[in-house]
Amino acid sequence: MDLIGGVTFIDTVSRTSHPASRLMLASRIRPAPSIVYSSRQYLSFLYEDNAFVPDSDWRAASAEELRILCGLPNSAKPESSITLIRIPDAILNSIYPRLNTLRSITELKHANDYFSRMLGLEQVVYYAHRLSSRDRDSESPWPKGALVNAPALPTVTIDNQSNRLVGLHVDNWVNSPLGERQSSPNRVVVNLGFEDRYLVYINLPLELVWRLAYGPARKDVPIFEHDLIAEFYRNNPSYPVVKLRIGPGEAYIAPTDNIIHDGSTIGMTEWDLYFSVVGYFDPHSQPAQPT
Repeated sequence: MDLIGGVTFIDTVSRTSHPASRLMLASRIRPAPSIVYSSRQYLSFLYEDNAFVPDSDWRAASAEELRILCGLPNSAKPESSITLIRIPDAILNSIYPRLNTLRSITELKHANDYFSRMLGLEQVVYYAHRLSSRDRDSESPWPKGALVNAPALPTVTIDNQSNRLVGLHVDNWVNSPLGERQSSPNRVVVNLGFEDRYLVYINLPLELVWRLAYGPARKDVPIFEHDLIAEFYRNNPSYPVVKLRIGPGEAYIAPTDNIIHDGSTIGMTEWDLYFSVVGYFDPHSQPAQPT
């Protein structure tokens, strides 16, 4: 199945490189394996029974696919764009010396404990607030957090209760019905690690995913994400998955309540270190630094 226009990728960082260096495609989503193994300390992780992951047949996107996937910076919209930005060097330079300690920590639990309490992360929060939409910046603070993930995983999000990987999913920070997903908060996710990490996603807003899965949608219908993703897969078994590369010191602003997605550490050998803030962020609020 060919790509359909939907959520666009906006690159404000790579001023000289082609978007083909950022984006790759897999042929489809597929049911997740029951267990996966990380390259770090022989770690293993179970998947939820109904989880889905991207296929592993990643390839370069064609010129026509890039035309569908990419947009210009002035076309960025919080509800339907994934915008790549770079965190200012002053913030990164103050954090990285403390991050080096994590390279000597071998246990994932201990790495998360150190990272979550590390000094300097509040600077990332302050920077994220500068990206807030001016008409929403008086609202209460949204969730934020630092997390360490194991390398070499197809997807990284773990359910807090089952302790299993959930696979591709939709965030539910405010649990909006289908017709209000475009006004849900979005999310800034910063790569504070030493290697490239990835965002894997379906480039379609949820309302369009619903139509492709079930047909015409009622605006007030609630989202049951596992049922929706399974039905989307059943009716669209060859719809491609996008993989976006996020380099160290880079971040993305994405409408994670309105897209099927997850982080990925495929190809990594060190700990994946990321910091995220949920809110109403405007991709136009703060210019990115050139690299």
